[in-house]
Amino acid sequence: MIKKQLGLALLLLIAVTSLAAAAESLTVINKTGYDIYYLNISPGTSDDWGEDLLGDEVLLDGEIIKIPLNGFSDVCELDIQAIDEDDDSYIKWNFNSCEKGKVVLTMDDLYIDEGDSSVQDFTILNDTGFDIYYIYISPDYSDDWEEDVLGDDEILMAGESYDVTFSGYGDHCSFDVRLEDEDGDSYTKWGVDLCSTYTLTISLDDIDY
Repeated sequence: MIKKQLGLALLLLIAVTSLAAAAESLTVINKTGYDIYYLNISPGTSDDWGEDLLGDEVLLDGEIIKIPLNGFSDVCELDIQAIDEDDDSYIKWNFNSCEKGKVVLTMDDLYIDEGDSSVQDFTILNDTGFDIYYIYISPDYSDDWEEDVLGDDEILMAGESYDVTFSGYGDHCSFDVRLEDEDGDSYTKWGVDLCSTYTLTISLDDIDY
């Protein structure tokens, strides 16, 4: 009886392994907020991204595409790179395509090259429902707000994002962030760790009363 159970378990293991290895495509869902112009997939052990799999197609924000996994039938762990209209990269490292046939790309996958930017650089996403006219950012040890980073000619529209770049703060991480909308209402995040935060969403929950 024990031998029969072991034999059945072995057959099931072989069947599951064969099914996982037989995956022929990967569904990619773009939820980055930006249109994707290039898509690369390579084995996790490779140092080369290989050719662009989109060709002349554009994977619009919110759209879905099924990518054939030709040449990867015996590889489970894949690295996936998407490049948007602004040349920003979104990367999934060691994605197990044998366990999951669908990958969702979001702003959390935005690739930050520490060598090309300040450690505190980040993106603000305006989810307040109102247009933002001023953005103030100061280190947490300061009693004053720094100058408006948007400047006089820019407005952060509702639902849009804005990239903030830093200089002059070394490796200091903790900052206070305040936004002010068209009606003069302000929204504040206190003590944000910008060394580990790449996207900061400001919503109505952050409004100052």
